[in-house]
Amino acid sequence: MERVEANICQSVYNLKGQSLNTTYCILDLETTGLSPIENEIIEVGILKVKENKIIDTFHSYIKPKIKLTEEIIKVTNITNEKLERFEHIENIYPKIIQFLGNEKDIVIVGHNVNFDIRFLKQNATNLGYEFNYTYLDTYSLSKVLFPNLDTHKLGRIKEYLKIKLPESKNTLDEDIILLEVFNEIMDMLKNKGVNNLEDINTLLQ
Repeated sequence: MERVEANICQSVYNLKGQSLNTTYCILDLETTGLSPIENEIIEVGILKVKENKIIDTFHSYIKPKIKLTEEIIKVTNITNEKLERFEHIENIYPKIIQFLGNEKDIVIVGHNVNFDIRFLKQNATNLGYEFNYTYLDTYSLSKVLFPNLDTHKLGRIKEYLKIKLPESKNTLDEDIILLEVFNEIMDMLKNKGVNNLEDINTLLQ
């Protein structure tokens, strides 16, 4: 599923003064399409990370209100039969918010994270929740740090950085790959003089 590219002039959004040594939630979603208004989340995976160590995980499939199309089944490798026994988003979303925790304490990390955040914000609106997290986009950072790559898809970056992990089978596997990429990126940023999250946007500009 092709997603809208991120703005490379900014990588960290909604800053709250967090240091680099904050708690990160590496997040990935699968959805039924590109529109957070018309489409639904069908899978979520989150790794909670502190000091480069995974301290907790969250993963769930989500039963949509309408059946998946053949195109979405092909792209996501998720079937209607697989989702049938899972709960709808109104029962899963509170668990997502509870897992993420206090908005001041964590930073959400995703590859083209704006796509995921739009879906999470729309569902917050639909279900009566506040959603005011800081979030960081590795896609825009990869375009600056690896300008010679022909594509900045996560699999291509993994290959470029010689990360030895199997291909992902679900969002949690994707998070594990992204965590390795994120750690490499953070090391590169620190070597460029980045001392806090605000410095990352300064570097991009």
